[in-house]
Amino acid sequence: MKNKSIFSFLLVALLTLTIANPAAAADKPAYFISSANGDLADLNKDLDDMVKRTKQNAKIRLLGNQLELSFNLGQLESLDPPSPITQKWTSTLGSLGDEIDKLSTICTDFVSGDATQSKVLKGISAVRKVVEKLKALVKKVKK
Repeated sequence: MKNKSIFSFLLVALLTLTIANPAAAADKPAYFISSANGDLADLNKDLDDMVKRTKQNAKIRLLGNQLELSFNLGQLESLDPPSPITQKWTSTLGSLGDEIDKLSTICTDFVSGDATQSKVLKGISAVRKVVEKLKALVKKVKK
């Protein structure tokens, strides 16, 4: 499991460094709001896709969507939130990472036959709840 975590971290770091755009951060609140909302929307789309893949029993495609969640997390972690929400944003991102890790384990178990569709769907729901908390934090940022 540790090798998977290291691989995921390295993949996210590489992708984040490749697409980071520090010049756009000049208008910090607007850039943060736009980027965070876009990344959270992408994350929700990937969760929607995971629900479909789970119900279709499309296990390999489900694992592909799982990797996309790690990418989305890396995108969110690369953002620089405005000071009024920094502490809460950081702690909530930690919770998101924890829930994504749990979901990853559940998906792996599902692929190997050791977990049910119901368990995967509950894991997806747990990730989605944290996403909603992050969306609420973004709404608190003043442009």
